[in-house]
Amino acid sequence: MLEAGEHSLEIDFVICGIKIYQPYTGRILSVTEHKVEYKGKNLSNCILLRYRVPVAPDAMLTGQEYINHVLLEEGNLLLHTLTLLLVHPSQLLLHQAKLDGVTAKLELPPQDAPVGLYNFVARWNRPLINVRYSSVVHDDGWPLLETVVSEFRQRPSSLRNEIATPLRWFAKGADEMTSLDRLIAFWISFNALYADPDKYEQDAIRSYIQNNLDATIAQRYVDKHERLLSTLSSFPIELGRKTKRPIAQELSQALEVSSRDYFEVVQTAALTIYGVRNNLFHGKYHPDSDDRKQIEVAENLLSRLVREFIAKRILGYPLPPTRFVTQTQAGL
Repeated sequence: MLEAGEHSLEIDFVICGIKIYQPYTGRILSVTEHKVEYKGKNLSNCILLRYRVPVAPDAMLTGQEYINHVLLEEGNLLLHTLTLLLVHPSQLLLHQAKLDGVTAKLELPPQDAPVGLYNFVARWNRPLINVRYSSVVHDDGWPLLETVVSEFRQRPSSLRNEIATPLRWFAKGADEMTSLDRLIAFWISFNALYADPDKYEQDAIRSYIQNNLDATIAQRYVDKHERLLSTLSSFPIELGRKTKRPIAQELSQALEVSSRDYFEVVQTAALTIYGVRNNLFHGKYHPDSDDRKQIEVAENLLSRLVREFIAKRILGYPLPPTRFVTQTQAGL
């Protein structure tokens, strides 16, 4: 139901790399399978995601400026939230929108590229990254997405601005196809969350976790990823250049304690991943060697931890335990 003065916005997104068990129809979202012919291939791993929301008028914007504003704001909000829950790669093929039942198109003004810079405005039409990979979304995943999107839309613009950079880098990491690129993007996302110019890096990480982790997230994270945490703890990962701190060994000890301190495990795991990050960023690791396993494990653990923190910031409470993706598949 529209309030007085509100407009009705509807955007259809065709997204590939996602499969569903059955269609979904909710209050603001609906999802159906969608077969697409793309570059001579018949793609069956695509969905039509329809997003229907009321949008407020803006006295400062009219005509095409207003259309651009609502399409970018609402489109990015939905796509970033979807990526946050999905974590795996997907690809937006096309989109079409209606504002108050009339076709609306994103028509940004032309921009000259500054010499040496490549900071063009994203228009949701990146080239296809990989059509032979699919994530299967659980039936309960779509109501969860709808809940997170609805809550996100109610948050003040100050919070949206606060987590815009972490969300952007998380989305970039999720769409990368290699663990090395994913780890780099996810770490930048995490760094944007915990950054504190008044603290050393390790202190900033510890402080952020202490202030933003809660018992629900900590226990769920450790119990769900115990095997990966154990694998991470088995690598010879250290912190420090002169005085070496055996951080992976500390993680192993924290996991072995009978009355486990979940906060301590998560904090030590984050610092162990920081050790992997240091070795990667400073050139100690070679991505095609045995170091690749460390990168893969660290990326997997980091993405799930950052997702928990961002989702909690959006919702104001821990992300419900609903599984969004049930499995991944190779092929169309």
